[in-house]
Amino acid sequence: MESIKDIDEAIDNILKEAERKKLVILKEAEKKAAEILGRPIPVEEYRREAEAILAEAVKRRNEILEKARREAEEIAKIPPEKKRKAVEYIVRKVVGL
Repeated sequence: MESIKDIDEAIDNILKEAERKKLVILKEAEKKAAEILGRPIPVEEYRREAEAILAEAVKRRNEILEKARREAEEIAKIPPEKKRKAVEYIVRKVVGL
């Protein structure tokens, strides 16, 4: 059976070892943080990514504009009398007449 003194010594040894490990971990963390902070910021990589996103947005915008242009051409082909009747119908439905 262990005495209180033996238990106290064991606890002290455990605490000292934990403190030693803590210091090692902190030193490693500081080293890693300095390494990360020392790295150059990959600005060119970000710029390429931004340009790719912008190019995709422009492409999508152009597709939408082309689709709208085609639809406008189709609407322009509809005789004016049919358009007038369609607008009257829609107004009556919306207003509730």
